[in-house]
Amino acid sequence: MVKLTISPSLRFVSPTGESYPDWLSLPLAALGEWGRSGDLSKEDISQSGNPCLLYGELYTRYNDYATPLLDFSLTSQKEGLRVSSADDVVIPKSGETRDQIATALAVLKDGVAYGGDLIVLRTNVLAEPSYIAHQIKYGRVKKKVQSRGQGETVVHLSERHLGDIEVPLPSRPGQQKIGCF
Repeated sequence: MVKLTISPSLRFVSPTGESYPDWLSLPLAALGEWGRSGDLSKEDISQSGNPCLLYGELYTRYNDYATPLLDFSLTSQKEGLRVSSADDVVIPKSGETRDQIATALAVLKDGVAYGGDLIVLRTNVLAEPSYIAHQIKYGRVKKKVQSRGQGETVVHLSERHLGDIEVPLPSRPGQQKIGCF
């Protein structure tokens, strides 16, 4: 469902000084396609090879973007290997707390091999991955993601838990500016 939302009073303007259009509200499922992560593990890490991203690195190595990539894998032909598109948002499938699962990372490079236990949203032209990751990690969407977690000792998420969460959506140039903060 597309609906207009209240646009913030403090807004970016275009390089020509014009205001960007009002914001929309769209569900996460309308902003891309869900994908599966791969099955790389710590044992697959090497000093060279294809760049890769493992589950634990969402919490320990990267803040908002998976760049520069610090781990590599020589298992480019591994069965079940899944690789990134430059417009992916990665969300953990599980964590110890609801706060821990409400994190996300923008992957801005093609060909990054994914480890397991990750949800991948391959964004479409409506969504800037850095903005979507920012909204999940810090914005209005964070509490909604936390509320969708299932379980107590280990909290789990799936694509079906996330798909109908509404995201406040400025224009694409506005998303790019916010996503860079």
